[in-house]
Amino acid sequence: MRKLLALLAVTAVAGAAVAGTAGARPAAEGTIVDIAAGNKSFSTLVSLVQTAGLVGALSDGKAKLTVFAPTNAAFKSLEKAVPGVTAALTDPKNKKLLVQVLQYHVVGSTVMAKDAVAAAKKGAKVPTLLGKNMNGQIGLSIKGGKVMIADSAGLNMATVTKTDLAASNGVVHVIDKVIVPQSIAAALKKAGLIS
Repeated sequence: MRKLLALLAVTAVAGAAVAGTAGARPAAEGTIVDIAAGNKSFSTLVSLVQTAGLVGALSDGKAKLTVFAPTNAAFKSLEKAVPGVTAALTDPKNKKLLVQVLQYHVVGSTVMAKDAVAAAKKGAKVPTLLGKNMNGQIGLSIKGGKVMIADSAGLNMATVTKTDLAASNGVVHVIDKVIVPQSIAAALKKAGLIS
């Protein structure tokens, strides 16, 4: 938890630099976890956050975060493309990998939709909680007027389908695919789940 919070602080500075000045955010009741738990479309995500032991970190009122939250349908799509991935990630011996996948969906600063659009128009590479290196970055772009997120594994291109779900400790943007960092793709290849 301390390592995660330290990483949050470092990434918050980097995220703010990429996103520019975050816009005014509506006041919200409840944390990011509360927002996700209150929407049945995120039940898989909530379950994985609990399995990874990240509920406390994503409920921390001192952190300001942006979560690109995959829906249940996004996880089903990943499972269809990579059969066995859910079982592999929820296996206790792979908890570290699950944590990495979840951290890859979180930016360490509050990035509202207008700031994400501005970054996407510039083709920005945004560091997630996995860090500033190529593995930890997501690529933002605009296609058909929508913000798209490319993962470092080259497996998925997610579309942001709903924006600015305000939480007391940040904001949630809904995405239609699970984004995967390069390091996780390498682990999936080693396990024989992808070629």
